[in-house]
Amino acid sequence: MGDGESDGSVPEKGAHVRKLPNGAEVFTGTQTVQVQFESEGTVRVTNYTAGRLPSGKSLIILPHPAPRVEVTQSDQPDTVTLRSTRLSVVISRATGAMAYFDVSGNALLGEDGPASITPATIAGEKEAYAVETRFKLSASEGIYGLGEHQSGLMNYRGHSVKLVQANTQSANPFLVSTLGYGILWDNYSKTLFADTGRFCSLWSEVADGIDYYFIFGGNIDGAIAGYRELTGTAPLYGRWAYGSWQSKEHYQNRAEVLGVAAQYRARGIPIDGIVQDWDYWDGRGNWNQLFFDDKLFPRPEEMIDTLHRGNFHFMISIWCGFGPTTPVYRDMNERGLLYPTVGWAGFRFMDPYNPAATDLYWKHVREGLFRHGVDGWWMDSTEPDIVNAGTKESQEYEMKRMGSNHLGTFARYLNTYPLLATEAVYKNQRAETNRKRVYILTRSTFAGQQRAAATTWTGDIGASWETYRKQIPAGINHCMSGIPYWTFDIGAFVLGG
Repeated sequence: MGDGESDGSVPEKGAHVRKLPNGAEVFTGTQTVQVQFESEGTVRVTNYTAGRLPSGKSLIILPHPAPRVEVTQSDQPDTVTLRSTRLSVVISRATGAMAYFDVSGNALLGEDGPASITPATIAGEKEAYAVETRFKLSASEGIYGLGEHQSGLMNYRGHSVKLVQANTQSANPFLVSTLGYGILWDNYSKTLFADTGRFCSLWSEVADGIDYYFIFGGNIDGAIAGYRELTGTAPLYGRWAYGSWQSKEHYQNRAEVLGVAAQYRARGIPIDGIVQDWDYWDGRGNWNQLFFDDKLFPRPEEMIDTLHRGNFHFMISIWCGFGPTTPVYRDMNERGLLYPTVGWAGFRFMDPYNPAATDLYWKHVREGLFRHGVDGWWMDSTEPDIVNAGTKESQEYEMKRMGSNHLGTFARYLNTYPLLATEAVYKNQRAETNRKRVYILTRSTFAGQQRAAATTWTGDIGASWETYRKQIPAGINHCMSGIPYWTFDIGAFVLGG
């Protein structure tokens, strides 16, 4: 162990400060606070109770070598100050609370008192904590990001946001400020952002401790760039994906797909992609069988080749849930890779937290679809929509009712299903070939998902001017959460608001 490196043990009371690589550890008597620079402008803050070390690797942050950052430390009777060339962090010895300043000494953000780490009784969790950090905001700054929500709000000052997935709403625990910083809150459970006017807070239901990143970029773009340095870049798509697409509720058969494509070319209307939505499998029992029905879509490779020759690309709907008569259901069920809950169309969802499930999933996608020339994946219901839960409240209830996944309880891993599902498809296609860029359209989002070549669309919105108005702040905040690709159904999905 190198000089000054922590061995992870809890210091005796009175040994308040310990040097760490790129940072320091402060023991307040009840909590241990660790602050370490990830770059000149980014620091990681972890906070946990005495004797309780956080466990488990991050699903958001990509593995990376320990950074080399020149950090100076000065100790005062009441504080410890850490400085890089871009950022100063002042830590209270008494409470462990942080205050952040730029190199000119301008205040950026401060924690409002000690963090809250409270034992919580959550079904399925042997030992868990509810955690909260409160921050003092300046009067004039704006707060944006946090994913995609249907509140119609742009600036979240003075408002609250519940971070829980749902059809039409996506959770991303990353916010940005007009002062040029961002906060990435590394937690996967139900999380609440609230701004009371006196302070704002981030609270999560299940944790071992607090784990967040303060990212100072100088402006919002810089903060987002710092987020992507931690979580991954957003790949460029193939040029076709930036063009115009044709889609409808679904095409009934091969003849309809080819007929519509031919009409676009005959009329000289420029279309780059055509989308086959659900029911290319013929019937609910065959839901998402991951291959074309022989009667409805015979000779699929020939059909897709015809589209390619006409300068179309072809995208298809795939789900993570499977009807009971499908081969993929049988294979998943035999290996114990399906959740027990039966969904609204009679399907059951796979466990993407388990690599065995995602590898088997790709095997069926490759053999039934990808080898025939499919160019993109419309990954529907990635919240996942277990039993047609249309609100954050019903989605939370249904997810927790399922109990556990491969990694732990759904109370702890409530929001990360879309990240695991899309990332698995991305990685498997990239391992398959480097001759075709990945394109994914997904109905839900979580932090880091930009690295999976995933575009989010707002799901099953209704057709009203008020709904359309809300898509604008929803989409802008989604992109200000660090995930740049976003869209919505321009004609909505259902009638009404």
